[in-house]
Amino acid sequence: MKRFKQILFVCSFVLLLYSMIKIITIKKDERNSKEAIPQFISAMKKKEAEINTFINEIEGSIGWLTIAQTESINLPIMQTDNNEYYLSHDAFGNENIFGAAFLEAEIDSENKHLIIHGHSTYEPLMFTELKYFLDSDYVQKNPSFLYYDKKGTYLCEIVSAYSYQPTDLSHYAFDEQGYQEYLDLILSYNTISSSAVITSKDRLITLSTCDMRDTSYRILVHAKMTEITKIDIILK
Repeated sequence: MKRFKQILFVCSFVLLLYSMIKIITIKKDERNSKEAIPQFISAMKKKEAEINTFINEIEGSIGWLTIAQTESINLPIMQTDNNEYYLSHDAFGNENIFGAAFLEAEIDSENKHLIIHGHSTYEPLMFTELKYFLDSDYVQKNPSFLYYDKKGTYLCEIVSAYSYQPTDLSHYAFDEQGYQEYLDLILSYNTISSSAVITSKDRLITLSTCDMRDTSYRILVHAKMTEITKIDIILK
């Protein structure tokens, strides 16, 4: 009995030590992520309208996403040849549990449908704040966001948002007919009120992240992309 208690004590101690190390690691990564945001914003201010130049300065960056009303969604969009790397590395290639926002590896940046992923946490980091777009009142007040790539700037008007399980919905649409069917599907899943209208002639951008209420679900925010020739860069 005494030996059992000793073993139980040792196991409990090891578990406590592991938990403490994990918490310290998470806090460190969280701090690093928060410190990176001002770094990006500062660079944007210096570059002003030359945002494409700044995109080119970050190796692997193919665009920039700005949702002005959020605390943290003002960041580069990355892409590599697999969908695993940026789950555990930040935009500068450093290991970080919060990762980076990235375009799916299989998708060309000029495709009709862009799918961008980012982690959620319990802090306003990465794509955590996408959860706000599940509220119709919030969308009515904040109906759009901006996306930049190396060729242009796009006003993205939100057309649909919802939480779903991955088995319920396919991301892909490979032809014109499939694309229209996909648009019909995401509108049927929609749980918010939006005045934006999208047709099969329009481009679509999808932002995807985990739903922290139940991580077997994902939050999807779909928006119609419209290229604009001139717009003031929105910074927090």
